[in-house]
Order: sequence, then C-alpha cells, then structure tokens
Amino acid sequence: MEFQLIAQYLPLTVQENGFLVEHIVADCTTATVAYVPIDSKSDWFSLIIIGSQMTVALYDADGNLYQQNASEIISNDKEAAMILRIFNSNKPSFVGFWRVSITTKSGGCTLQARVASSIQVNYGFSLSISADTTTPQPFSGSNVSNVVLANLPQSLQQTNFQLSYFEVLSYNFSSGHGDAQAVLGFKPRDTSCAYQYYSEPFSCPSSAFALKITGQDADGMPFQRIAAAYCIKPSCQNNGTLTSDGACLCDSLWTGFECNLPICLNGG
Repeated sequence: MEFQLIAQYLPLTVQENGFLVEHIVADCTTATVAYVPIDSKSDWFSLIIIGSQMTVALYDADGNLYQQNASEIISNDKEAAMILRIFNSNKPSFVGFWRVSITTKSGGCTLQARVASSIQVNYGFSLSISADTTTPQPFSGSNVSNVVLANLPQSLQQTNFQLSYFEVLSYNFSSGHGDAQAVLGFKPRDTSCAYQYYSEPFSCPSSAFALKITGQDADGMPFQRIAAAYCIKPSCQNNGTLTSDGACLCDSLWTGFECNLPICLNGG
C-alpha cells in the first residue's frame, strides 16, 4: 500500500496546482454531498476521501453515476480512505460540476479535491488598485482597505477567460467550514499593468481566513481556486507608531503606510 501511494500518487500530486474543495463534516452517517467544479483546461483531478466504512458515489458533470476504471483508483480502502484520480481523456462529461456523495457507518468524513490545470491564478494583496507590486498577505486593521491584484496566465489573457469575483471566508481550518464574510467583484485594469485585475476593497478579518476566487472559462463554465490567508500587522519603520486601528502614525519626516517614504524638504 505505501509503495503504491509513492509510485502512483505522489509523482503527479506535485503537478496539481489548484486547490478546489475541502469539505469536512462531523457526521456523515446520513449522506453528505459536495460539488467539485472542473474547468475546461484541466488534465485531471484528484479526490481524497476519508471516513469509516464509507459508501461513495461519484457523478460526472452530466449527472451520471461514474464508474472508475482500475487506473483511476489509487487507494480503495473503504474502511478508512479512498484516493481517486480522474483523467480528462476527452471525456464528454468531464467539464462542469462533479457530485460526490459520502455515507459512513459512523462518524464524520473529509473530502479534498485538487486539480492539474493550465488555469493558474496569480494574486497578491495591496493597498492601492494602481500598484504593480503586492504583499503575500493582507494588512490587518479596521480602517485598512486591502485589495486583491490578480492575473491569469499570459496565454489566457487575450481570450474569453476572466476572473469574476472572490469570497472572503471566515474559515475554521480544523473543521473545514467557511462562512462568507464578503463577496467582492474583480475589475479589469489597463493591459500595460503588471496585474490584469483588481478587486473591490475589503477589511482583513480578525483571524485566518480563506479566499475563494471564481472566474469563467471561454465556454462560460465557472472555475474556482481556494487559498489560505492570514492578516499581518504593518511594520512601522523610522520611529513610526502602530495605532489601535492598525495604522502607522509617522513622524514629520516620513510618510507611507509603513512610514517608509521620506518627505523631501527644502525643495529636495
């Protein structure tokens, strides 16, 4: 079993570049259902399902019960865990929402879905919609307005692929449950900008959270990517002081969000 996982599962896992779904339910003795969106640029997707004495039913994008072939079943231990890898192979019902139904004899269950796709969303955080540089995490503070700057791959930027909106999820990473705190739209920027899209502003939640970024492919089918994020405090430089609302109070010679921009005097 261990050799099978190493030989068949791990080598392709490093090529899976999109995190689609993490669904954790405390009680799965009654069937729990999750939907997995598969985009038109996907080569394959993987499902990791954990539970006790499971019954699992998988339905393709047309709603038909899907029977996996032997090469798609990496692990089939229904007493504890299943790992499935479904390849595109020009399946007519591959693109769209797949449905996974899980029932356990006792206890909860977990579903994680990942995808290997040429749709990669490159994003970062900024305090300005016109910036060309970003930080990997947003800044905290009740009066701080963050924006997401994002790109699709260069090969898709002149096509009908587009980013639509993102959700800020107040996320409990131990339970896998997330509540939408905000749903914010993306808007296009000038083609000369380093980032293709900017978002509506948002305040960073008080704890770790998740971003769910949603877009549309050339056929109008949705795609989504989920990523974890957390809020950081600004590093007030040059004798700046962090105030209670999360902003830096700068002295008379410095400005900028982190007091890192000098104020030129005497015509300098």
